[in-house]
Amino acid sequence: MLRELRGFANFISAERGVMVFAIAVGVAFLMLDSVAWNQVSYLGVIVFLGWSGVDALNNVFDEELDALSHKSCAEFTRQIGELGLPVALGLCVLSSLLGALTTSFYVVFWVVVGIFLVCSIQCHLSG
Repeated sequence: MLRELRGFANFISAERGVMVFAIAVGVAFLMLDSVAWNQVSYLGVIVFLGWSGVDALNNVFDEELDALSHKSCAEFTRQIGELGLPVALGLCVLSSLLGALTTSFYVVFWVVVGIFLVCSIQCHLSG
């Protein structure tokens, strides 16, 4: 069980997700005079899920390259097989839906643009 959790954490790049969560929360505090913890935490979750989805998509489509550079991640990607793509897309969709629940056009816009840009950049760099 612990091995599968560790594999999933590698698959979604949880450590980087936590980093972008922290950056999003920190930026919110820097940019706004008054913020509520629940709002900035919610923003952090949206960012974490978006990043995790994009990174998981990268792992699904870069399995051969990861086999050389990140063996444990490639092993987990092979292990979950056809479930990898739905999980990755599900994380991206969940991030977008949580962004939509804010009813802010800008949140939805930047979540979708961010997911698209990071996917495009990763595809370009790996292809």
